Amino acid sequence: MPVRPATRADIPAMAEVFAASFGPDRFFEIMFPHKDEHPKAYLQAARENFLIHWYDYSQIHMVSYEEVNGDAQEGHDEHSALLSKPNGKGGRREVITGMAQWERIGKGWEHLNGVWGRWDPRLLIKPLLERFFAIRRRLFPNKAESRPTASDPDPLTLWNFLPRVIPLSEHMFNAPHRETRWSLEILAIHPDHQGRGFGRELVHDGFQKAKQDPEGDLPVCVVAAEGKDPFYQRCGFGDIEGYVSEAGGDKNPLYRAGLRGGAVLWTK
Repeated sequence: MPVRPATRADIPAMAEVFAASFGPDRFFEIMFPHKDEHPKAYLQAARENFLIHWYDYSQIHMVSYEEVNGDAQEGHDEHSALLSKPNGKGGRREVITGMAQWERIGKGWEHLNGVWGRWDPRLLIKPLLERFFAIRRRLFPNKAESRPTASDPDPLTLWNFLPRVIPLSEHMFNAPHRETRWSLEILAIHPDHQGRGFGRELVHDGFQKAKQDPEGDLPVCVVAAEGKDPFYQRCGFGDIEGYVSEAGGDKNPLYRAGLRGGAVLWTK
C-alpha cells in the first residue's frame, strides 16, 4: 500500500478523509452537532485545522493512495478532492485513501522540516493563522459547530478540547524516557477504503521515522478513538497507559459529556 508525504494541495483531500472517517464518531457529533445540516461548514473546519497544522514545523502529514485508470473511481465524482489530477503515467490518477498527522516532540524536532531553530520567522505563520481563524469564527461562527447555550456557555469544539483536557492527562505522557518522542496525532482512512491495510501502512511508516530519528530509536504514542485500541495494538503499540476521557473525572469535559475511549498507547 503506497504512502507519500502530503503536499499543501492535498489539504482538501485530507479534510475530506478526516470528515468522512470521524463523522460518525460520537465525539465529533458533540463538537459538530449540525454537520449533517451544514456539511460544507464541517469540511471548512477540517481544512482550517489542517492548514494551521501544516505550518507547525514539528509535524508532518502523510497520505495513502492508490492509482486508478481513467478519469474517476466509482464512488468519487470529479468534484471530490480525493481524486487527484492525472499523474502522467498513461492517464492514471491517484485516489487519496487515508492520511496521518505525526508530531515530533522534544529535543531535535527542528530537523523534521529543516527549521533553522526556535527563532525561525516561519514559526510565526501558525500562530498568525490561528488568530485569523479565531477572529473569523467569532465574526462568522461555523454553522456545523456546537453553539453556546445558557446551560452550556462553553461547549466542546475542535479548538478548545485539547487545552481543556491535556492538563488532566499529561501524567500519561511525561515519563522521562518519553519526553522526546513521535506522536500519531490523527489517523483517518476514508470509509470506502477501510479494512484494506492503508491504516496499518501509515502507522508502520511512522514507526520507521521514529526508528531512524537522529536522536535514536524513539518511543511512539497514540491516543486511540473509542474501540480502536485493538487495531493499534495489532500494529505494534503496547498496553494501554490510561484513558484521556477518564483523566480528572468530573473535571474532564469529555467525561462529563459521557464520552469514553481515548486510550493512550506507547511502543515503549
